[in-house]
Amino acid sequence: MVAETERCNDMSRELVKKAHHYLSVGDLPQASEKRRGASAVKVKSVAQSKGPEHTGHRQPWNLVNGLAQDTGDDELRALFGLAGALHTNFYSIGLTGTRLFRIQAM
Repeated sequence: MVAETERCNDMSRELVKKAHHYLSVGDLPQASEKRRGASAVKVKSVAQSKGPEHTGHRQPWNLVNGLAQDTGDDELRALFGLAGALHTNFYSIGLTGTRLFRIQAM
């Protein structure tokens, strides 16, 4: 389980690097999708560090809701919601490069 958590952390970091690259060359759809992927993989990493295996597209929201409840940090939900906006941006560009840079900084 520790190895899988480390693998997820490495994957998340690599996706963030790719997102920065795509953003720097103006490829907003790819930058959006890489950053969204990094967020989802990081949530999976945190969940796995807690024990149970988590898979599926709906699981990340359940995990984020649980983490927000456990920590009392409702901002987790808002930040993960931004990841969803990035996923939408992959299919229909609505976020500008400036907005993506601000999201990347979070």
